[in-house]
Order: sequence, then C-alpha cells, then structure tokens
Amino acid sequence: MFEEKSIGEVTEHFHTDPEQGLSWAEAVTRLSADGRNELEGEPKKSVPETFLEQLNDPLICVLLVAAFVSFLLKEFSDTIIIGVVIVLNAAVGVIQEGKAQKALDSLKKLTSPEAHVRRGGEIRRIAAAELAPGDVVLLEAGMQVPADLRLIKTWNLKIEESALTGESLPVEKDADFQSDGELQIGERKNEAFMSTMVAGGRGEGIVIARGMQTEIGKIASIIKTVPKEFTPLQRKLAELGKFLSIVSVLLCVLLFGIAVLQKRDILEMLITAISLAVAAVPEGLPAVVTIVLAMSVSRMVKVNTIVRKLPSVETLGAVNVVCSDKTGTLTQNKMTVTRCYTNEQSISISTSNIREQAEIPELFLQGFALCNDAVLPESGSIRRHSTISNGICSDSAVPEGGKAVGDPTEIALLSMASKCGVRKTQAETQYPRVAERAFDSARKMMTTVHQNLRKQGHYIKGGASTGQSQNRGAQGISEAEQRGGQNRSAYAQGISEAEQRGGQNRSVYAQGNSKGGLKGGQSQIAFTKGAPDVVLKRCTKIYLNGKVQPLNDMKRRKIQAALEEMSSQALRVLALAMKEGEGDPEALLKERDLVFLGLAGMKDPIRPEAREAVAKFGKASVRTIMITGDHADTAFAIAKELGIAKKPDQCMTGAQMDNLSDHNLRVRLKETNVFARVSPEHKVRIVKLLKECGNIVAMTGDGVNDAPSLRTADIGISMGLSGTDVAKNASDMILTDDNFATIEKAIEEGRSIFQNIKKTVLFLLSSNFGEIITMFTAVLLGLAAPLKASHILWINLITDSLPALALGVDENDKEALMREPPRSAKEGMFANGGLACTIFYGLLIAAISLTAFLKIPWEVLAEGQKEFCLSNIAGVLQDEAVLARAQTYAFTVLGMSQLFHALGMRDVRTSVFSGKRTFNPVMAAAFVLGILLQMAVTEIPYLVNMFGTAPLVWQEWAVLLILAAFPVLAHEIFVLTGNGEE
Repeated sequence: MFEEKSIGEVTEHFHTDPEQGLSWAEAVTRLSADGRNELEGEPKKSVPETFLEQLNDPLICVLLVAAFVSFLLKEFSDTIIIGVVIVLNAAVGVIQEGKAQKALDSLKKLTSPEAHVRRGGEIRRIAAAELAPGDVVLLEAGMQVPADLRLIKTWNLKIEESALTGESLPVEKDADFQSDGELQIGERKNEAFMSTMVAGGRGEGIVIARGMQTEIGKIASIIKTVPKEFTPLQRKLAELGKFLSIVSVLLCVLLFGIAVLQKRDILEMLITAISLAVAAVPEGLPAVVTIVLAMSVSRMVKVNTIVRKLPSVETLGAVNVVCSDKTGTLTQNKMTVTRCYTNEQSISISTSNIREQAEIPELFLQGFALCNDAVLPESGSIRRHSTISNGICSDSAVPEGGKAVGDPTEIALLSMASKCGVRKTQAETQYPRVAERAFDSARKMMTTVHQNLRKQGHYIKGGASTGQSQNRGAQGISEAEQRGGQNRSAYAQGISEAEQRGGQNRSVYAQGNSKGGLKGGQSQIAFTKGAPDVVLKRCTKIYLNGKVQPLNDMKRRKIQAALEEMSSQALRVLALAMKEGEGDPEALLKERDLVFLGLAGMKDPIRPEAREAVAKFGKASVRTIMITGDHADTAFAIAKELGIAKKPDQCMTGAQMDNLSDHNLRVRLKETNVFARVSPEHKVRIVKLLKECGNIVAMTGDGVNDAPSLRTADIGISMGLSGTDVAKNASDMILTDDNFATIEKAIEEGRSIFQNIKKTVLFLLSSNFGEIITMFTAVLLGLAAPLKASHILWINLITDSLPALALGVDENDKEALMREPPRSAKEGMFANGGLACTIFYGLLIAAISLTAFLKIPWEVLAEGQKEFCLSNIAGVLQDEAVLARAQTYAFTVLGMSQLFHALGMRDVRTSVFSGKRTFNPVMAAAFVLGILLQMAVTEIPYLVNMFGTAPLVWQEWAVLLILAAFPVLAHEIFVLTGNGEE
C-alpha cells in the first residue's frame, strides 16, 4: 500500500516531521497505544503442561486404565509399579524437550536488535522493540532493519533480503520510487523490511508496520495456521496402541464369558483379566522408545544437530525427498570471484594462491580494490574504514576478525584482490580517493578518482609490471590510521553522509585547497566498474601486458566471447576500466574514452560437502529438490553443479507454477528438481503436493520465507547460525553448523533408529503375545492361572525392558542401510515378516512356559501313578504349594526365554555366534543382569514372599535354562536353513 504513496503522503499519514522525527512524548503515547515492536513467539509450555502432553499416548492410556482397575481391586503393588512406568516415560520426555529448548535459546542473540531513530531532532539509539509507528529510522551498512519502513531518503542503499525473499543479491533501494499499484515484496524499491540487512549505502525511513503487521510478521502468522502432523513413528505407535487397547477389552470380555460358563469366582477372574490386560500391553515400550530416542538425540548433538522433538529423529529414516533452500544451505551465501578475464586470458580462480595459475596485472586488482566501498576485516588492530582524504569520508569500523561490511559483490572483489596480495588500505595510501561518482541503476556503473602518490607522472607511462612481484604490501600507514581511527560517523553528528559530500558526484577539487584538495597538474587515475556491456561501450583502448593499445573489433569480439562464456556459467560479471589525467577530477568522472582492464565473474559457490551429500542421497534413493527465490538460470547452474538437475526442463519458476492446477503440478513434480523465483506460498504448495503423493518430506531453510514450509513438511530442518528465529521455531531440527551434509548423517541415524525401534517393538510384542497365549490357554482349559499379575509386571517392566533398551541402542551397519531405499510411509511395524516373527516366537515362548508350568503337576501325577489329564491336573493345582512351584517354573522360563529371544532379535539374518555382529555391551549386561534378577525373585526371601514364588535348586535351574534357550535355538535353525531373513 505505502509503495503507492509519495513521501509527502506518508509523512502526512503518520503526522511525522522527517527532519525532527516524533517527539519523545508522542512516541511513548503511540507505543502505549499500539504495543511493542515484537513478533509473537510460540507461548512456552509450563512443565505440568509438557508432562501432561507426554501422557497423550494410546499405550499410556491403556496403562492408566489398568492402574485404575488395579487400585479398585486393592492390588496396590500392581498400581504402584504401573504408575512408576508412566511417570518415568513422561519425565524422560519432559527433560529432553527442556534440553532442546535450552539449546535453541542459546542460539538466539545475547542482545535485542537496536535502531537508530531521530526523535525531537536528535539521533538516538534505542531497542528496536520500542519503535513507534511514524518513527524516523536511520540505516547504515551492516545494520538490521528494525521494522517495515517507507524510505524517504536513500544514498546508494542496498539491502540483503534473502531471508525474506530468497534473492541472493542485495536489492537497490530508491526513496523517490513510487508505484502505480500494489507490488510484490521483492519489487518494492521504496520500502525496507524488518529483519533484513543493510548491505551498503545509507538511508532513512518512516516506520509503517511493526511486529506481526510487518511482512515477516505475516509469514509468522501463516505458520500458526499450519497444523502440525504426527510423525510416522507416532502414527505407528498410535495404531499399535489402539490395537492393543481393543485386544485388552476383548480379552476381558471373553474371560468374563468363560468365567460364567465355567462358574468361576468373578473376583478371581477380574484379577486374571487385569493380568491379561497388563500382558497385552508392553508397559516398558513407551519408556524404552523415549529413552532410545533421547539417547540418539544426544548422539546427534555431537554431529551438530539439535532435535527439538524426539520422534523427529526417527522420521528422518523414512524421508525420501529433501527439499532444500539454495542460498546459505546448499551454497555458502558468500559471493566469490571464480573467473576473471584480463590480458586476453580467461583465468579460473580456484585456489588461494592465484598467482601460481596465471599472471594477473596488479592494476586490475588495484582497480577493483579502489573502486569499492566494501570493507574487509584486517588483523592487527581495530581499523576504521575512514579514508578521510580531501573531504571524502566513509566510516565503517571493522574490528580484527570481524565481519566484512558492504555489498557482497564488492566484498568478493576485495577478497580476490586480498588473496593476490593487494589490500585496500595499502592501495588507498598510494592512491587516496579524491572524487567519486556513485553507482546508480540507470548508469549501471561506479567511478572513483584517485590521486597518484606512488610516483611522478602517469601510472601507465611508468610501465606497470604484470609479472613481477611489486611488494603489494606497500609501506606506509593509511590516512585513517594516521588520524587515529577517528569514528566520524555522519549519523553520530546528525548529518547524513550525502549532505557532507554535497551529492553523489563528489569532487573536492572544485573546493580548492581549503580541505587538502589536489593542486593543478597532479596525476590522477580513475577506475570505473559496472555492467560489461555499458562499460565496454565507453572504452576505446585496452590495457595489454603493461601497455595501452587501441580496442579494435577483434579485441572486442574476444572480450564478448569471454563474457558469454562467463554468463553461460550463471556468473555475475563486472567489467573494469580506467583513465588517467591531470588537473580537475571532474573530467575523469565523465566516464568517456576509457581503457578496458578486464572482467571478473563471481557466484555464490556451493558448499563442497553438499555435492557429496546429494550423491549419497541418490544412492540411498533420497531425492533432492532445490527450492529458491533466486533467478532460474542461477538456480539451475547451481543445481547442475550439485548433481540435482541435468536439464533445464527440470527447472520451474513460481510464475509457471501459478499456471498449473494441482493435478498437473503433481505430474510435473515427478521430473522437476529445481523451483526458482518462488514465494513462501509456493514452497508450502510444493511440500503439500509431495506429501499427497505419498512422500515423507524434509524441508531445509534458514529464512523467514522458509518458515511456513518448514512447519508443513514432515520434518523441518533450520540453520542454527544463519537461520532466523522464526525459522528455528518452526522447525523440528536445527543444524548448528549450517551444513547440508549433516542431514545425510541425520538420515543415516534415523534409519538406524527405526531398525532398532522395530526390533524392540517386535521383541516386546512377541514376548507379550507369549504371555497372553500362556494365560489364555490355561484359563480356557479350566486350569489355574500360570502367572500372577505381579509376575507379568515384573517381566514386562524389569526383565523385558533391559534387553529391549539394549536392542534400542544396538549398532547397525549404517552404510548398508544407506544403500537401501527408504521404507514406505505406509510400512508398519509388522511389515517384511514382522507379524510372522511376532506370532511364531510368541507361540514358542507360550509353549515352553506352559511346558514348565505343567512339569510339576506331571511329576506329582506320575509319582501317584495317576492319569495325566485336565481334571487331574486341575485337581493337583488346587494344592497351593504345588501351584506356587508350578507358577515359579512358568515365571522363570517365561522371563529367561525372553532374554534368550533378545539375543537373536539383534539380527534375524545372522547367527548369535557370527563375527559379523558387533559386540553390544549393553545387551551383555542386560542378559546377565536379567538372569540375576530372575534368580533373585526365587532366592531372596523378601521377594519370594512378595511374588509368591518357591526357591529352586540348581538341578531345577539347569532344566529351566534349557527350556528357556529354545527361542535362540530356533533362531539358529532359521539362520542355518536360510530362512532367517524371511
């Protein structure tokens, strides 16, 4: 809306004086009425809320019901044991989420953003949150825009908007621009947007939107409308919980029916029903799964990954599509010169020691360093880029080891020159700037004029060497250092830099010598850089091998060929030219009859590790899709280099997407791997359609424009270093090193975790199925229950949980897992033979447990020479001593058989004695400890009384151990016959 209004209309709308700003009283009044300038973050949940959220699980609900019924039946020991499991599971979840939140908070800035405002005619620095509507905000290079602004003054202002639009290059702003209608964000040249960064120049603007009313705030509000879906693991466990709940109810109903038919005691059957319900639910599963996920989260911290939600780790194992932002994720978000053309040579720049590759004229490097407003950090001390020479001043303090300030393109040119030994500060000592003509979009050029203090006469006539080392670390001290690094920020004095300089065409020579201006007859050199086609038209000569020669048609064709070659590689190309003269610098600012020096081509280079990661994804059948707001040709060039796309028709723009229906876009999605010039809405649409096609989608990003799609994806992955807070809050995982290759490690970990969880679930369910069959068969035959409820709880919570946890941390062959395709989103826990495994081992465990239970009655009947039949067995079991010993046998075999079963479940395809298996110390400890705990229940008097067991002699232990080893014996038979994998 405000892009359509003139500056006068905007100031009138907000009742603001651009020269005085708001008064302090008015600012306070407006701030009180409209609130602070802050984005609404997600409300933090209290510990009780987080605890209750952990209980929202079907398996936990079954346990809660079992605990409640046990309490009604005054089975308090059972109630306490079940309650302990519930609390343990919830506590682990609360602790892990708290750790993730603390890690996330540590990534935020230690201080809040600040703003320079003009209030009451004074310039002050205040917290950005205290900005009021209509405040006049001042912008300088390196600052973060604190709110949405309608610009009222601009001086070569460029703003980096990649976090908002995805555009990799800074956008040039113009306060005088006024549109005829509403424009897209990226086209509003007269506005600056909250959280974007000033890359160069200066400006002033009026606050037109704050907080959630800003463009970033609107995107943040979109996130809240996107519902967060359950992960595949959560869905599978929820389905399992519902299934087990139904089984529990059916068993209870069936038991009551049997009790009525057999005329049994109703209270006794209630207790038995509770035992069966408890047997149907693997009580240790929620806690074990939570602990396994928490331990893997701890491992992932070591590879620079913060997991905000536990199930997100497992979700990565099912991912088959990774949608990635380009800028800052696949690329370094750092413009770098990769090729230059000078002396009629095309030079590839790929190493730090460029001089070994080709001879680059010193004049070429100095020209790009001098015709440049960016600042690189330098070692040694605090330096202020304050070349205060003849009234030309540019203030930007850059401390040692600090961050480069300025336009990314100019920073790239300075970096190239610096690597070759030419430093801007040293060059400015020899050639101080005396005049300049700033870049503007109409001319597409920038020109600076410099006094030649290096030698008498002209630079060219001196015969500049192109092949010799000319001591590029020139002696002397820059004028800024001579003056003690004075910080002469124009805004600190309340005067804009442009007002000091008297406009864009800044020549101090016209002011005479009052401010140290040049005297007539002094040698000067002008450097002009800009768009190649524009600069080349103004060139009549060319600099070759230290000499100036006429620029004829053949030389122009060579330059044009080099330019086309660079453009075909999607490089951003700048041309450099020069001109020498004496006297008035104004003559050199006319940009005519220039001498062509060369071309520099640059791009945002890919991350070296990203190419390898994309290749590994391909081998693992994981598809990589690039989604960016950048131009299509640039996006395709990067995608081709990474191996994401091979042909241009694999690239699609946001405009092309708008012309396609959802059905047609789904069809195109199968072949399209690059999406360029897209908006946040486009990204969300792409992710949604990919999910509708049955894909598990991971979305990476760092900008505010990525946040809605991060929330929509099955798993959102944000960048910890360059990522915005909005993106981090919308994501499930955060890469603290901003390394795309870390995702490959995370997917590897995710696949391994799912294998471990699946082994754990199948182990627990087959064990519980054995318990159910054991109990139900005995009751169906009219016999006494072979197990007490306390026996089942002991096995499920103690004996089972230890080996289950060991399976959960088992070391898998991750390289082999990454050679396999990701599992289907529809694949359940029982897929690929899982159901058969559960049923077989459940029946086997039930068979040996019943065998152990009936061994005592068989011995009693055999001793009395009575027939071994159901009625006689039921009669013998009426003796409490016989029943206690029979139950002890069944209890012991059932517990120990599950320990042996766990040994085989580590890998159903290999023998437990195979050298291919890695040693699992947790499993070894769990097995030994499980045996000892099982022995404790029958040998320690206190526990014997609590569980109603009978002490055993060593001969009995030997027999029971042989019975208990049947599951591992069956496993070995399957492996030997080649049926293990089936």
